[in-house]
Amino acid sequence: MKWVLRIISLMAFVGLCLLVPVLLSELPDKYKPWAPLSMEDAPNFLTEYKLSRFQDNRSACTSFLGRGGIEYTAIADQDAPDFCEKKNRVTLDQSLYPYSARVTANCALTAAIALWEKHVVKPSAEKHLAGNISSISHYGIYSCRRVNNSASGRPSQHASSNAIDIAGFTLDNGRRITPIRDWGKDSDAGRFLKDIRDGSCGIFKGVLGPDYNTAHRDHFHLDLGPYNICR
Repeated sequence: MKWVLRIISLMAFVGLCLLVPVLLSELPDKYKPWAPLSMEDAPNFLTEYKLSRFQDNRSACTSFLGRGGIEYTAIADQDAPDFCEKKNRVTLDQSLYPYSARVTANCALTAAIALWEKHVVKPSAEKHLAGNISSISHYGIYSCRRVNNSASGRPSQHASSNAIDIAGFTLDNGRRITPIRDWGKDSDAGRFLKDIRDGSCGIFKGVLGPDYNTAHRDHFHLDLGPYNICR
């Protein structure tokens, strides 16, 4: 009897081994870890992983941007002091929205921003606001410093152009929506910003806003660093 059970178990194992590749081949590309990231796919549990593959692979990253219709200029790597990096960077020339200042960032962060515009900002604005977003303002990307500008400790994600601080949104009617003024309010602007914060957490690794501390009361910090945090 034991040998019969062993044969059945072996047959089941072999059958499973044959079945798994068939099942995987039927999955949509957005659920395949090895498939390229697509601008059209809504963020899911693999998005952060696929973005991480762009950190040191500019060709894969720029290929993604090109397929998504994002215009960019590649920036040559530059020497930088201490723990800071100026590598794998691009300048965002044209995406869904213009910005208050030039966006020059690690290509992976630029790809994340493009996804964020399409799958977070645009649908959130359509849901909550009576007007289209005409521009997005930010406080900066590259800054050669440590976290909280301290003299010691780990480097800030800004030190490698891997973070952006979003300060607000301007509508086509001139209205401004900002965290410092509208966060936490029971209003269309407050609900819009809440959706922005929550949706950002599905794309970026680090999302810090007014609920995190007073230093972030006037902006959303978005990064692709090593730590998952959504505050």
